[in-house]
Amino acid sequence: MHSIFWFRTRQWVLSRVLHLTEHKKQTLLAAPDAVLLLPALFRKRRISRILLVTTPGFVRRGTLTSLLDGCKKENISVTIFSEIAPDPQIESVEQGFRLYQQIQAQAILAIGGGSVLDTAKLIGARVCCPKKTVPAMRGLLKVRRKLPPLFAVPTTAGTGSEATAAAVITDCIDGKPYKYAVNDLCLIPDTAVLDPRLTISLPSSMTADTGMDALTHAMEAFLNLFASRSVQNASIEAVCENFHALPEAWRDGSRLAARQEMLYASYLAGFAFTNNFVGYVHAIAHAVGALYHIPHGRANAVLLPAVLREYGSCIAPKLAVLADALSLGGDTVSEKAERMIAAIEAMRDSFDIPSTLPHLSPNDYTEIARRALKEANPTYLFRRSGILKKSFLCSAVYNPKAAVFSNLNLTERKKHGNLLEISHRGVNKMNKRTMKKMAKAKQQAAEAAKTAETVVKTAAPAKEVKPTTEKTLHTEAAEGKAEAAKEPKKATKKETIKKTVKKETTETMAEATKTPRKMTKVSDTVLEIFETKVSMKDLEAVIKKEVKANGLKGERSKST
Repeated sequence: MHSIFWFRTRQWVLSRVLHLTEHKKQTLLAAPDAVLLLPALFRKRRISRILLVTTPGFVRRGTLTSLLDGCKKENISVTIFSEIAPDPQIESVEQGFRLYQQIQAQAILAIGGGSVLDTAKLIGARVCCPKKTVPAMRGLLKVRRKLPPLFAVPTTAGTGSEATAAAVITDCIDGKPYKYAVNDLCLIPDTAVLDPRLTISLPSSMTADTGMDALTHAMEAFLNLFASRSVQNASIEAVCENFHALPEAWRDGSRLAARQEMLYASYLAGFAFTNNFVGYVHAIAHAVGALYHIPHGRANAVLLPAVLREYGSCIAPKLAVLADALSLGGDTVSEKAERMIAAIEAMRDSFDIPSTLPHLSPNDYTEIARRALKEANPTYLFRRSGILKKSFLCSAVYNPKAAVFSNLNLTERKKHGNLLEISHRGVNKMNKRTMKKMAKAKQQAAEAAKTAETVVKTAAPAKEVKPTTEKTLHTEAAEGKAEAAKEPKKATKKETIKKTVKKETTETMAEATKTPRKMTKVSDTVLEIFETKVSMKDLEAVIKKEVKANGLKGERSKST
């Protein structure tokens, strides 16, 4: 109990600190060719010597030629450091640090994916803390110094590293590769540049992987118990943006609008988990990625639905909120939650991403579990200690016959169990509060329905109201169940929902490419459900009458 109390206290303190210091102010440039605005910005800030951190591919393809020409016109010296590989190691950071000192640079410009941006962050950390090694910075708030000006230009829409206070690095410990994170608010870049033209050349597979990575960031930040109002709003918007833009960008990478939306969704997701925490999906994905060099986004895509189901009913209310935001339908909280998970699976399957990682060796299951457990504490606050202890890695993702903890002795099992043990009291309180809010919202929706029905009848009594979306979905689900009952082998409820959602998701994705996007908001659901053919003029007259009679007031919500 002592360790449980200590970890829960530390979780609460960390959440309060994050809420008080909510996000560092950034300069955000988001538009096609926004990267070409940087030379003028350098001149304005009186920066004349820059270390450019990027990949050999960008240098070889000549993608940076226009930027370099602009810097030359402004008399800005740019030194390129391109010794960056996927899953960068500490040696890359040290090489960049030595080069920064050699040229006496005044700022760091990072152009590339998550690996490049994370390396640039740690180079900046070494500049401000030259006597502290990277391993010594591991964990929370170990830097605590102001970095040199850092300009982050992401070329993938997944990590959100341009908005985060984290940098992931690979280190070799006892002859084995380990991935760990350095977390400090000072690592947030001063300027983030979202230029969709730099992401057009991404292959479809990488587009899918990075998009699923951003989706995982947003969902895990939203599901965490310590999520603030701003974190929740940013997460919901990021999920909606991703569900709309990712399929479109995957089908046609040249669509700048979709690429821009993906970059913004990744940025919002980065904001969300920087001001909160991620969860067990990332804990397991980091362990698997370090041992097998599996792309982080791909590992997240495989693990996300399985982990969500393992969490169980405690996250169902929040999944229901996301399902409502995406208009997935469903009558109960549990059905909405299942539809949300099924929608994720349907989108993942449409990208030809596998649902399992069968090539992992059973000999590494114990090591994966141990690493995931070590990373998951004290910040990954969810349901029970058994998420990894109950052979989850094997039963849900890898090999159902293997046992994750078979090689751990009794002392280690008790230790890890205590570290992950979470009192059900706090979770149950959260569930009760959430259920009360949802019940209140349901009551308000019912009252709004009666009002809307009265308004419609008053405005146009002869008009016939269309059946609601939820009723339609309910009818389709009932028909699907009836058809399944006729077959020799009955389909399960889970399978029926997954098939229904996959079909609806596919149709929605196809329709989204034909029509302009509408911002999805939870508050729009009532209006969509009670949509009629009544003219705007008549409806406006009725509404004005209601407003005048009852003194109703409204306020348009601001976007995050």
